Amino acid sequence: MNTFHVTDEICLIQPLPKPPSSAPFPISHAQPPHPRPLTFAFQKHQPSEEIPKYWDQGPVKQLVGENFNLVVFDKERDVFVMFYAPWSSKCRALFPVLEELGVKYQNHSTVTIAKIDITANDIQLMHLDRYPFFRLFPTNSQQVVKYKGEHTMRGFSDFLESQIKTRTEESEERMSTEQSEEVEEEILAKEEEVPLLQEESPEQNLPEPENVTQLEEPEGQTEAAEEEEEEEKAVKPKKGQSGREEKAGAKEEL
Repeated sequence: MNTFHVTDEICLIQPLPKPPSSAPFPISHAQPPHPRPLTFAFQKHQPSEEIPKYWDQGPVKQLVGENFNLVVFDKERDVFVMFYAPWSSKCRALFPVLEELGVKYQNHSTVTIAKIDITANDIQLMHLDRYPFFRLFPTNSQQVVKYKGEHTMRGFSDFLESQIKTRTEESEERMSTEQSEEVEEEILAKEEEVPLLQEESPEQNLPEPENVTQLEEPEGQTEAAEEEEEEEKAVKPKKGQSGREEKAGAKEEL
């Protein structure tokens, strides 16, 4: 007990003595007439604001949590987004610049300019910067490009033009490779079809010729042919004998 400078004469469990009535600030031990429990008011967290009615009518699209993913992960457009806090003077100063940028790309076929209040909408981004900060969501991609340039009209424009050029070159290169692959596949398919056609040609599939026997002639025709052959044989020696007789007669006359 000496460690805490407490003497044995005082018991800690005894109630403290009441202050005298002559104290300058008397303490009243009476209970309040209607005691109320201590309460705390918590504001319900809203993950997203309501989608504005005309959120996509102006040159700069107003995004909220509900339509954020649907807009920025577009398969046909590059979306450049400003993340701002409405109470920040730096953010408010850049609103006219962003509006001018939106007017420049308002009729562009593949670029969208947008903004979102990051303090009122939950956005699942890996890295958040100090307000304001900017991100580019490329066409048909889950990757996010961080903008590190100056917060000026020229800086934003140069950044977007370079990104558009890069995407165009990548798209053309991808299309050329796909076309070349298709051509190669067609050539290979044709080369594979040629031997198949040769194998299926009727000339090559004909059976090998066999010993063809003459058709048997009718019995009457065969007998007539045999008689003609015998007559020809009989006539030939007679012609030879007549020639010999003529030669012998000529010798006798001489």
